[in-house]
Amino acid sequence: MMSQITFPSGTQFANLAAIKAAIKEARDLARADAVETCGGGVIQSRGCSLRVVDAKGNLLKGEAESWMWSGTGKSLLDAVMEARYTKGASELSISGGFNYAETPRALADGDYDPWVTDWEVVIWKREPEKQASASTLIGLTPHPAAA
Repeated sequence: MMSQITFPSGTQFANLAAIKAAIKEARDLARADAVETCGGGVIQSRGCSLRVVDAKGNLLKGEAESWMWSGTGKSLLDAVMEARYTKGASELSISGGFNYAETPRALADGDYDPWVTDWEVVIWKREPEKQASASTLIGLTPHPAAA
């Protein structure tokens, strides 16, 4: 059993507790926005899913496949590692949203407004590649006169 999970470089948070706190804050703000925008009634969570996008914001994995996060550190670490090794991936985020209905009955009958608000937390971003000089690659140090 893992007591402390170390997330790889590019992870935007120090630990799982910080990630969960950011998700809670984002969800709470989106829910409050839904209540303010829609007024009284029923606000229903749409759940949450993981998403991997490329540098242009194109979805590489997520939503359509319904890539869900179980809430554990290990499952999140697995997702970060998968994103790191997905060709073209630049970002992993977790996102969700809320639906609105006037009454519980309306919600049950399918009479609701889908996705009245949404939220997203970026978990991991690919760090820019560092350009290495040829001398660094082979372990040479430049001659002082060359500097």
